[in-house]
Amino acid sequence: MPIHTHIDINNYTIIRMASGVINSIDIIHAADRTLEMQEFRKEMHVIWNIYEAEVGHLTSTDMLDVIKHIHTSKKARGCHYKIAIAANRDVNFGIARMFALYCSELPVSVSVFRNMHLAEKWINTNG
Repeated sequence: MPIHTHIDINNYTIIRMASGVINSIDIIHAADRTLEMQEFRKEMHVIWNIYEAEVGHLTSTDMLDVIKHIHTSKKARGCHYKIAIAANRDVNFGIARMFALYCSELPVSVSVFRNMHLAEKWINTNG
């Protein structure tokens, strides 16, 4: 699986590291598996590190599939959490920004950063 998930319980954060080619099914499966993890708590924030991932092939349909999944899993997942995406390559950054724009109607905050430090800083700030 090209997505590895770790839960940082002290910072109330799910950290996902993606590598290689990932698709919407991989993203959805990673989210579903997280719900089964013992350390998982509702409304935990999420940091996606996509430095090593290939996402340039993702389409708007793929993004909408992920957004639909976020919407339909609100009861189990919670609402009002943050999703930070760290993308250091231009293609990944652009795709992540498109995804963030599509998420504007969701009850979660999504932001995209060029490095993990900025993503972590945003996750750990209030508001």
